Amino acid sequence: MGETTGGTLLTTAEACDFLKIGRTTLWKLERTDKAFPQAITYGQRLKRWRQRDLETYVKAQAEA
Repeated sequence: MGETTGGTLLTTAEACDFLKIGRTTLWKLERTDKAFPQAITYGQRLKRWRQRDLETYVKAQAEA
């Protein structure tokens, strides 16, 4: 896990583990769910997700 001043950054594998979903589901959520947090993109292929954004998303989904 990467640390930044904005919080912990998760790799794709770590984000999937955190959400308990597969990579394909993560990519589908990213493309189709407007409420899903956007990844931070480095270059064309490297993506990271803020853990706090994912936590907020999960909390909002649980309340819905």
